[in-house]
Amino acid sequence: MAPRPAGRDRTIDVAKGCGILLVIFGHVCHLHPYWSIIYSFHMPLFFLIAGINFHAGNYPSFGALFRKKLRTMLLPYLFFCAFGIACSLVTKLLTKTPPQEILEYLLKLPYAVIWMPCSEYAQLFNTPLWFVPCLTLLEFLYYWLNRIRSSWLFWLAVFAVTFLGWLTERPESSVDFTFLPWNFSTACFALIYFAAGNRGACLIKKHLLEPKPAGKRAFVLIAVFLAAFLITGYVGAHNSGSFGSRVLKNGFLYILTGFTGSLCVLIFSRFARNSRILGFYGKNSFPVMGFQVPLFWITSRLLRYFHTHLSERIPLYEETSVFQCAAMFLFIALLCAGFTILYNRGRLLLRAGKAPRS
Repeated sequence: MAPRPAGRDRTIDVAKGCGILLVIFGHVCHLHPYWSIIYSFHMPLFFLIAGINFHAGNYPSFGALFRKKLRTMLLPYLFFCAFGIACSLVTKLLTKTPPQEILEYLLKLPYAVIWMPCSEYAQLFNTPLWFVPCLTLLEFLYYWLNRIRSSWLFWLAVFAVTFLGWLTERPESSVDFTFLPWNFSTACFALIYFAAGNRGACLIKKHLLEPKPAGKRAFVLIAVFLAAFLITGYVGAHNSGSFGSRVLKNGFLYILTGFTGSLCVLIFSRFARNSRILGFYGKNSFPVMGFQVPLFWITSRLLRYFHTHLSERIPLYEETSVFQCAAMFLFIALLCAGFTILYNRGRLLLRAGKAPRS
C-alpha cells in the first residue's frame, strides 16, 4: 500500500479547529444543555478525524509506527504533563494548600503520568491529556486489526472490541477497569469512530472534504446538516457522555450522537474551509489542548485571588451565565493562541539548534 501524499487538508484543519474550540468551551462551561450536547460528540470527532488521517502504508512495520508516535505524541505529552504540573503547583500556592497535601500530590504524579488509568488522575495536572496516550494505544490496536483481509471479519472484530470497550467503560460494571493503562477501555470503545473514519476516508473526502459545494449538492449538505444538528441537539441534551471518565449512559445513543455531531462539524467545515482562525486552531490542536485547562485553572484562581485580596470590583468566575462562560472561553482561547505561538517558535529554535552545521 502506497504512503498517503503529503499535505494538509483545509477542511480537516477547520474541523479540528471547531473541535478544539468546543473542547475549550466544554471545559469552561458546565451549564445544561450546552455542556451535555458538546460532550456527546466532541471527542468522537477527534477519533473520527484521526482515523481519516491514519494511513497504514506510511508505516512499513509496527516499529516505524511506534517510533513515529513516540516522537510526535508521547514526547509532547510529557512536556504538557510538566506544564500542567507546574501550573497546578502555582494554583496550590495561590490557594495556600497545606505542605502535607502538596507532598501527597507530588507522590501521586509518577503513577498518574505513566499509567493515567482514567481522567480522575489527569485531574491532578492536565485533564485533556488522557486523549494522547489513549489515541496512541488505539492506533497500535488498529494497526493490527487493519491487517485482517476479510472485510466482514474486520468489522466483526471492530464491533466486538467496541462492545468490549462499552462494557468496561460502564460505571455499573462489577469490575473496576480503571487499572487498565492509558484509558485502554476508552480506546476500545472509540475504535468504532476511528475505523469508520479510516475505512470511509475516500467517501468522506469525496462528499465532505472537497472545495465548497454549490447548487443541488450544497442544498443536500445543508439538509443533512440540519437533520444531524437536530438529532445531536435533542439526543445529546438527554444522553450526554464523557470519554475518559467512564460515563457513557446509553452506549448506542452515544455512538449515534458521536457520528451525527461529527457530521455537523465536517459539513460546516467544508463551507468554512478558508477560515484562517479555525485553521490555526486546527493545525495547533495538540498544543492548544495541552495549554487550555492549566491556563483556565490559573486564570480562575487568579480572579478569585484578586477578588479576595485586591479589589471587590474584580468579578469572580462562577459559571452563572452563558455570557460569563463565553467571555471566559474567548479569553482562554486567545491565551492558548499566544502560548501556542510561543511553543511553536520554541520548537523551531530547538530544531535549528539540532540541525547539523555545514
